[in-house]
Amino acid sequence: MWIILVINLLVAMAIVYFGLKERQEDFNLFTAGAVFIVFGLILIIGLVLVMNNFEELSVLQFVGGILIAIGIRLVLFIVSR
Repeated sequence: MWIILVINLLVAMAIVYFGLKERQEDFNLFTAGAVFIVFGLILIIGLVLVMNNFEELSVLQFVGGILIAIGIRLVLFIVSR
């Protein structure tokens, strides 16, 4: 499971780095929220690899769900200002 988390972390970091570099933006709460959402979605998609192991499946679902919820909250916080 840790291998999946590390791979997903590296993918999310690369997406954020190249996405912000291309758009020439700074890292702020809005982009942090987008990062949380992307990383949470990548974790949820990564569940396919551990479908037969319930313990790892539930941990990944929990972590992915929390990251998505925090990301949505950060984005809504910035948008509602």
